Amino acid sequence: VELKNIAHFILSQKEKNISFENIAINVPDLDIYGPYISRELDLYEIPHILKFSKPLVSFGAGNFFIQLKNCVSNNFSFNSLKVLLFNNELPWIRPELNEALIVYGQKNNCICSFEYSDEKIDIWLKSFKDNSPSADLIAYYNSLKDFSIKITKSKTFAELREFYFQFRNKFFNMDNCSDKSNLIMSRCISELSELIDIEELFPDCQINSPYDFFVEHISTKSYLEQTSYQGVQILPFKTAACAPFDCHIIIDSAQASTSVIYKPLSFLREDKRKILLGGKNYEDPNVSEEFLKLYAMNSTSIPAYFSCSLKT
Repeated sequence: VELKNIAHFILSQKEKNISFENIAINVPDLDIYGPYISRELDLYEIPHILKFSKPLVSFGAGNFFIQLKNCVSNNFSFNSLKVLLFNNELPWIRPELNEALIVYGQKNNCICSFEYSDEKIDIWLKSFKDNSPSADLIAYYNSLKDFSIKITKSKTFAELREFYFQFRNKFFNMDNCSDKSNLIMSRCISELSELIDIEELFPDCQINSPYDFFVEHISTKSYLEQTSYQGVQILPFKTAACAPFDCHIIIDSAQASTSVIYKPLSFLREDKRKILLGGKNYEDPNVSEEFLKLYAMNSTSIPAYFSCSLKT
């Protein structure tokens, strides 16, 4: 009901010659609300742009690095290999072989590798010996496995980048890569290049697994997808508080949702943090009201519109 009312409110402002581009919806929890807002605005044919940065690995192209890690750590189990090879956001050179390999594994029960009499058995290679599929399929699997292990077992970040480009040249056709995937991949490699620069500055600092470190690193890096579309701006709460719009709409604006409390030195244990900041009676600054005032001040044509569910 709250979102339906907001859609009606936006349409009513359009009748007052306030353009969609000059309306901003500010959302305290975009993870939960984002899809529902988009759906509601779509129903009313209100153009909109969801401006919300997400971790690089939440996109198909960025998730490639996690999928590759899972393949190696799970000894190329059927499920881990299927997830990687069916990642359609990657510009595979031979997608038909990806499908053929998965179909083969499904028909021949290549579920997972195992250990027998202290010997590690690759279920795919064992099945290839027993069933003799095409030489092309066998070579494809062996190449995929070898390149994947090279990348994930890299001893340095520089080596990791070198092996990644070898993998890319072998399996991807970047000429067919979508702009979105290309940008995300480029951003991941840019982050890797920064790690290489740090590695060169501190050669004595060795990391046990550069690949694991890299995957964890890009999991913390957010990416905001750029778009040329025009429409109502959907933004995280606080982000646009200082930006002037004809109308600011703040949804789910209950006290809990709009509470903004700064915690200086948050990386410290609570007792140590309070000692450094003034003692056990220290209270973190609550700037919730200041943010609400900023929204009210920067809604320039009509008063800021605050909305929340009646059940909060």
